[in-house]
Amino acid sequence: MLVWRLAQTNFNDARVRIADNIAFRYSPIVSDSVKYITDDRGERTAVVVPIADYEKLLEDLEELAVVVERREEPTIPHEQFVSELKRDGLL
Repeated sequence: MLVWRLAQTNFNDARVRIADNIAFRYSPIVSDSVKYITDDRGERTAVVVPIADYEKLLEDLEELAVVVERREEPTIPHEQFVSELKRDGLL
């Protein structure tokens, strides 16, 4: 298991909500063994997830980063893409 510390900033509550949202959205991926570490006031300060789940989340974040980097690139219709793959012998 890995402990993912949340930054102690004004955005801590937002990060907890994001962590909750990720756990909800990836419920088929993230196992039921997600645990929260809380401080003396009961506020969540860290998330403990199995390494395999953490690695899957990292892969998703890396893929999203590529999408963001390439969002301004021109697009082509799906049919054109498929025909180019066939032409190049990749499909």
